[in-house]
Amino acid sequence: MKTPQVTPPWSTGIYIGNGVVATPSPQFKKGDRVKIYVAKSKKPEMRVLADKIGDELDGVVLFQTGNIVSCDTVHGQINPRTQDIELIMQ
Repeated sequence: MKTPQVTPPWSTGIYIGNGVVATPSPQFKKGDRVKIYVAKSKKPEMRVLADKIGDELDGVVLFQTGNIVSCDTVHGQINPRTQDIELIMQ
């Protein structure tokens, strides 16, 4: 008897364990306009930057590698995590 092939109920196909399934990082394209939440970042070096450049910053995506997004801003290039940015709807 053949085992039925059932489509897994996750989009990544990666099971971390203990009932947890990996969630895919948001994908940003070159040229996307984004808002970077500097003060709310989980990266300490980004939070320190908030004193100098403010709590939020607008930028344009240069490229994305994994969960790091390289953005061009008025203060230069910054590399926040995908969790720290949001796409600006145009």
